[in-house]
Order: sequence, then C-alpha cells, then structure tokens
Amino acid sequence: MPSLIVPHRRQLDFGYCLPVCVEMVLAYYGINRGQAEIATNLGLIEGVGVPASRVLRLISPDLHVTRRMGNLPDLLSSMESSVFRKPS
Repeated sequence: MPSLIVPHRRQLDFGYCLPVCVEMVLAYYGINRGQAEIATNLGLIEGVGVPASRVLRLISPDLHVTRRMGNLPDLLSSMESSVFRKPS
C-alpha cells in the first residue's frame, strides 16, 4: 500500500497533540489552518489538551469528520478506501 504524503508540523505546546494532527490532515487536503485556530475551535484546555471527541466540532458543510474506535486492520482498510484519497 502506498504511504500518504502528509506534511509534518510540530506541536506548538504541551497538549496540542490533536490540534497538530488536525493541522497535518487538513494540510494534506490543501486546507491551511493553524494550530492555534484549531485549538481554539476544539476548546483546548491549556496544559491538558483536547478530548478526542471534540474533533467532531470541526464538522462543517465543507468538512466531513468521522470518529470511531478501531484497530490497525480497520485503519489500513480505511486508508485503502477513497475516504483518504485526495480529490483529483
């Protein structure tokens, strides 16, 4: 399976794990939003972080977000589907 070419970003600070992950995924799709903005939208708790469930706050008419439990085979299957492919 080919790997995804996702741009790397560094966390701004402790607790920015989810905001930086979101920033990298959005950058992969050509959407440029900074970690600070993402952290604010997700309701970052300074020095603690963001509960994963808050990623659903990013849902908009232009952005589809899915959150579910899974394992490595589930992830690999999702990556092989069209869900993770960039539009042509």
